[in-house]
Amino acid sequence: LSALRGLADCAKKKSPFQTLLEDLDLWKYYPHKLSLKDVLQVSERNTKKEQLNSLQDVAMHFLHGIFAANSNSRTTELSSGNVIAEVQPEKAEDEFAFLTERHTATTLRCNSISILDLTAAVFLCADRCLQQAIMVKMSLCQFALPLLLPDSNKGTLTFLLWAMRSVTHIWRPHEKMSSRGHVEDSVARAKMPMMSFVRIGNCKVSKSEVINMFLSNGQHDLFVHRNMICRDSDRKIANGVVEVCFSLPRGNENSDLFRDIVAVFNLRGDAKDSPIQLEFLKRTSGVLFVFVEKVGESESTFLTSNFDPNSKPFLVLDSERAAEEETRRKLLCVCKHLKLEKKNVFLGEDFTRITFKETFKKFVVDAVRTIESKKESLQEAIGTASALKIVIDEGENDLRIIRESVKNVTDYIMKPGTCSIKELMLPRQGKLWHDWAKLDKEQWRLNKISKRKCKEYRANIETVKHKLREQQSKLELSPPMQIFVRELTKSSKTNLLFLQSLKVELDSLSRTPGLLLSLSVEHFMRELAQIYEASKACDAAPPGSQALPSVMAQLLLDGFPLELMDGEAGCIPMDWVTDVLHEVCRMLGEEVRMPVLSVLGMQSTGKSTLLNIMFGLQFDVSSGRCTRGMFAYLVPVDALLREKLQCDFFLVIDSEGLNSPEDSPHRPTGERDAELATLLIGLSDIVLFNLRMENAEELKDILGTALRAIVQMIDAGKKPSCMFIHQCSGDLSAHDKNAEGRESILRLLEESAVEAMKLKGRDTVVKHFSEFMEYDMVNDNCYLPELWTSGLLVKPINAEYSDKVLDLQKNILEKFKSKKYTHTLSEFSDWLNIIWTAMKKEILIFSFKNFDVINPYNQLCSKYSDWETKLSTKVDTWLNVAENKISNSKHTELDELCAELEGQLKKEFSENEGQFMELLQDIFDKSTDAHLLLKYKDDFLDSYVMFTENVRLEALKKYENKRFEALGKYDRREN
Repeated sequence: LSALRGLADCAKKKSPFQTLLEDLDLWKYYPHKLSLKDVLQVSERNTKKEQLNSLQDVAMHFLHGIFAANSNSRTTELSSGNVIAEVQPEKAEDEFAFLTERHTATTLRCNSISILDLTAAVFLCADRCLQQAIMVKMSLCQFALPLLLPDSNKGTLTFLLWAMRSVTHIWRPHEKMSSRGHVEDSVARAKMPMMSFVRIGNCKVSKSEVINMFLSNGQHDLFVHRNMICRDSDRKIANGVVEVCFSLPRGNENSDLFRDIVAVFNLRGDAKDSPIQLEFLKRTSGVLFVFVEKVGESESTFLTSNFDPNSKPFLVLDSERAAEEETRRKLLCVCKHLKLEKKNVFLGEDFTRITFKETFKKFVVDAVRTIESKKESLQEAIGTASALKIVIDEGENDLRIIRESVKNVTDYIMKPGTCSIKELMLPRQGKLWHDWAKLDKEQWRLNKISKRKCKEYRANIETVKHKLREQQSKLELSPPMQIFVRELTKSSKTNLLFLQSLKVELDSLSRTPGLLLSLSVEHFMRELAQIYEASKACDAAPPGSQALPSVMAQLLLDGFPLELMDGEAGCIPMDWVTDVLHEVCRMLGEEVRMPVLSVLGMQSTGKSTLLNIMFGLQFDVSSGRCTRGMFAYLVPVDALLREKLQCDFFLVIDSEGLNSPEDSPHRPTGERDAELATLLIGLSDIVLFNLRMENAEELKDILGTALRAIVQMIDAGKKPSCMFIHQCSGDLSAHDKNAEGRESILRLLEESAVEAMKLKGRDTVVKHFSEFMEYDMVNDNCYLPELWTSGLLVKPINAEYSDKVLDLQKNILEKFKSKKYTHTLSEFSDWLNIIWTAMKKEILIFSFKNFDVINPYNQLCSKYSDWETKLSTKVDTWLNVAENKISNSKHTELDELCAELEGQLKKEFSENEGQFMELLQDIFDKSTDAHLLLKYKDDFLDSYVMFTENVRLEALKKYENKRFEALGKYDRREN
């Protein structure tokens, strides 16, 4: 019985692994159950900077910091009330007792967890999509990334290759310096020399600190080390982790360590305890540095049995210990056995001195120079990992099947002889959709109606639109699109994984030299929307199409954005968007309450980056990428904050920038800007106006577009709040120094508001901008520093930038608390439909970006309108006279009379053309604003030609009818 009881007690005893994960409140997520939607929750805890009170808070605190790209997120110490052992003086009355008190290491140690244990635990609990997202965010912070991850609970070692695939870097190899070229690639694909650092036994010097020293001059800690206060406590599960970072040249021979990208591996813990990891590093690395405190019997045996003369490791020792007799003797034996040369041994005198830093840096650089031609990519190391029985994350069942499907898509794209691949693969979103979008607006705006009857004209457009939808619905799904639909409708558990895998491969193809391919996951999603729109319009649903809104709704809830406005067609697929939002409500079983936040600003001013850092989102901000269209994220609110805000989610909207030079040829820039501003302001509860510093001209352009949109919201009772975000605004004193700047902004706001009211024909006197939008001059301006830390060899995102964005989020939460926005997702959907319908009816005068152009343009329009009226009056007069003369003429006189009348009409148009040209030239000669109107001159000439031709044809048609009527009358008389 006692033996059985002992066995039961052993079974109940928890392993250190389980204990650690339970302490961190992560055991419920093990293995790989922690998802993006579990992490990306808006919480008041995210905005608070006080120390943590419990180990259970540490993991989420760390993840929220990582997703905010905060380089200080590795701090894990608890508050002062949670110290393992407090320092107590021997005599309470002696306040200086601490001077003589002997402190032990335990006494001073903070109650914290090893950041390496924390990182390992998070990766072991995160699902594959979250792992990849964490990798990207850690890379932005310039943290070393886990490559080989041991799981002591299962006894496995995993190669995190797929998790690494989304990490991309840009660098300038020295061979491209003269051309100022650069390379952008995924770190999983880039071919590069590799070097590794390991240690044998315990070392007085911190190996990781030494690596940081030569990679970043000690300015930034890529690798966590023991001398970071409370950063690397005793490890429980992280020994055996292999981390990697990358040395990236910037094309500066004076500061670059290496001439091309180099991978730097770092094995955690004693290499003697991690034989598989050590073997992997030996096989993949061109250079391997071994830190050893002393060389005794154990170390000597290990070195000679695990290395051979061909491997030639580089040994790093403390010179004081190397001078000891035993170490010197054993070291000599090792060098002889491995045939090491003097250059393979480094003896450091003082690992903290500047002279050591420079000497060691030269030691490493010289070693790497010998293997610069030996290049291998991480993905090519799969063979080595497999041979060592290391688990490859890409080889796991679900991911392997998904990657095979993705490969079938990319193989089709790369098929030889396949031109116009986008039109071939995704035909519904091309000309058919663009033509439909233009007709949808023309149906309301009637720009080309001429003299046709409105009802007939609109009916004709509706017929053409339906035919376009029929053409879309009859198109077969291309093989890649069949795969796309099949994978998305197969299982909601793997949808996000499939989309992320496809994104990784498409991004890689877009970076392939010589392959001019602009294809993204967004294009596939647009095709999905058009499949659904066409099937609904024609009542001819292909298999599975009715389930598509439900699929997209689940993706939206899982953290994938929904495109509200198509970035290429400039149109909202309203049936698709409406039905997706309806499905979200159905899935949640209740009306979703949510405030709406959006950001408006010029292109490439950091709008997407701002939202990514504020909410941990993943809007694409890679090199050369600009947001096109309008995207919405549903960000869940945690339970505590939900009650205070009376909402379940935040709807966060990101859009393309105003004044984009890459605008679609199907839409004039002004029209696009007006649509964006009207939609964003009309839909939002808070609008963030994103500005580059104190840029008055930029602000004027934005307001010129935005305020006219605001005026249009007044009648609907819509009055959003606004905040101004000033990017790159200097140091901590920026807010105090810019009081005058804020006052000038307020003056400009109020002047612009008055102009906007005038242009809308409102007589209402506007005294304050706050009559339009909620705005507090003191509290609603946020000054952000530079995004990237300047002056460092290794540049992480500026921690001060992340902190300021955190403060901004806190202010936004306070606004939402005070206003209690409780409208629902259904109301948002209805409001989107109302605004879009109203916008389709809008006249194009509101498509200009600033007031300077509108006033002279209005004057020109007025004169042009007067001229149109005069011409129409003259032609009507001629027609009345002609009809009377024809009615009263004799049969013998008709031919001569008609020739005379037609000559008069021709003369009238000829004279009128001359008068119009004189009028137009006179306007441009005399107007002081002519330079602002030059770009519209051709538009007026085109309008003139179209208008006069329509008037002439309409008059001749009525004239001919009258003439034939007269001829018929004469024929009847004669008979």
